[in-house]
Amino acid sequence: MSLFQEKIIAACTKKEALFQESLGRYALRSLFAGAFLTMTTAVGIVGADTISSQFPALAKFVFTFLFAIGLVYVLIFNGELATSNMMYLTAGAYYKVIDWKKAIIILLCCTFFNLIGAIIFAWLFNQSYAFSHLTEQSFVINTVQTKLAKNNGMAFIEGITANIFVNMAILGYMLLKEEYAKFFIVV
Repeated sequence: MSLFQEKIIAACTKKEALFQESLGRYALRSLFAGAFLTMTTAVGIVGADTISSQFPALAKFVFTFLFAIGLVYVLIFNGELATSNMMYLTAGAYYKVIDWKKAIIILLCCTFFNLIGAIIFAWLFNQSYAFSHLTEQSFVINTVQTKLAKNNGMAFIEGITANIFVNMAILGYMLLKEEYAKFFIVV
């Protein structure tokens, strides 16, 4: 059995047990994962917006770097993230560690509470002083307009590739032993 299979089996067993024993704790971990990514996205938006006036080419880097810190938070604080659970639960179902129906139910619950956490924290940041100064020239406005201008096929492919990068970071974190290496591979 490969190290990957061992880690998938352990993760699926742990996720299913937590889900069955304490749906509230599982939901809270999912909610926090959505919140962690929203918090670092918000900080990334402010950072990118601030730096874009002087160094526009660095704005996307700053945003992406700060977003990646959210993945670190999810991993360190044992958050339940839908993106990584798609990998864990699909592989777990493939290896027959968890049945497909249970995997889908857990994934739907995780996705729902990720969304709730994201909505709550997005609303809180929207009420903050830092976000009250966003204009039509702001980094986030330009980024959203660019994304909305893409056709559905392009957005779908970019979503897949983004999830591949997230899962590569999760796999690296899962398979590496040194904490510094884990942090580096995620970021």
